Amino acid sequence: SCPEARMKFANSGGIGYLSRHLRNGTKGTKNSATVQQLYELCFCVWALTYECSSSATIRAAFARDNAVNSLVDLVSSAPREKVVRVALSALRSLAVCTADVAPSAAGRKEVTGSTFLHEMIGCGLIKYVDQMKERQWTDPDIVEDLD
Repeated sequence: SCPEARMKFANSGGIGYLSRHLRNGTKGTKNSATVQQLYELCFCVWALTYECSSSATIRAAFARDNAVNSLVDLVSSAPREKVVRVALSALRSLAVCTADVAPSAAGRKEVTGSTFLHEMIGCGLIKYVDQMKERQWTDPDIVEDLD
């Protein structure tokens, strides 16, 4: 099933892999990813955010692997609307995730949407959102996520 596959992917370091490629893809070097590759990588990250509320392991992987930083970098570079839309949707999903399931190990700090919101603020997302609100977007999902 999809949740099971997502869990296996996350447990094998998949979120870190995607985050690294998103970071490397936006650096503007000769090895930079194409817009389509960034979209596909971001889409995979977004799909994994659907498991955040039900999995402490996946929430911890997102926090450990700097996924928020990668997504904010992607939003700030704004290569194309479709990439920005998926990155903002992933950030929104992370921001609203809850801890429906208890953390896997006692004593560990619980990772929730609040954790991710703090990271987003630390990465300067508010400034980028304010700048993006000034642009004319054709995609209504972007406008909704910015509000």
